[in-house]
Amino acid sequence: MNSGSGIYRTEDYSKGAQFLRDDLLHNYGLILALEANVPGVPRDVFIYETDSVQGVMSIDTFRSDWVWVSIEALTENAARALLDKLPPGQEFHFLFHREWMKPLAQEMFGVEFTGTRFDYTVDQERFRPVIQHDVRELTKSDMDILERYPDDRGKAPRLIDLLDWQSKGVKIRMFGIIDNGNLVAHAIIDSDIDELWGVHPFTPEKHRNKGYGKSTMSLATQAVLDMGKIPYYDAGPGNPPAMKLAERLGYYVYQEVVSGKGMR
Repeated sequence: MNSGSGIYRTEDYSKGAQFLRDDLLHNYGLILALEANVPGVPRDVFIYETDSVQGVMSIDTFRSDWVWVSIEALTENAARALLDKLPPGQEFHFLFHREWMKPLAQEMFGVEFTGTRFDYTVDQERFRPVIQHDVRELTKSDMDILERYPDDRGKAPRLIDLLDWQSKGVKIRMFGIIDNGNLVAHAIIDSDIDELWGVHPFTPEKHRNKGYGKSTMSLATQAVLDMGKIPYYDAGPGNPPAMKLAERLGYYVYQEVVSGKGMR
């Protein structure tokens, strides 16, 4: 099938990326999938196009038994046609952010949904900052403090390493609360897509329930809004405190993303 009509496989993601950027918030994850270009991970991208692009599907093969499918489409016909490109007899892992796609996936692949996350955002009008502590942006002058800060998140990079990333042009900033010379809570903002910045608060367990999360997330969110960018935050139903934190600051759920697996 020639590009410009019907469904076609492509290695030029520009049309698909532009289509997805028309609804940036909802398609953030799929845009990242197209632009990530993870070494050693084969990717197939299909576009459904008539007079204009109507749908995009990305298939990432991490392992033979771990193939991820992400899809966006304007109509059920476009989604069905794209999903029909997936071969029978193979199990796929799916991500869906359109509610109407769930029954379609169950019909075509018998998908069993196993995970849910909620995507949040906020604008200046809805934002309700709560800053009850001395919170500020962290810089290279804080290196000694960051060096002592424990990495309680397992494989997450140390905060001091993020300063090095920042110096190399990575779009990342950090905000924290320092008490008696120690960092007791922080929030990171970062961006893989210029218009959208993720907000990631974290407070070690021994310092929780003191309002630190609200203070650090408030300043981090304000920094995003001051840049004229869109804040993004996500949380799962298994983490009610994370959901409550965002909602207290005026964040609202704009989409539910579900994951599942199935085969034809």
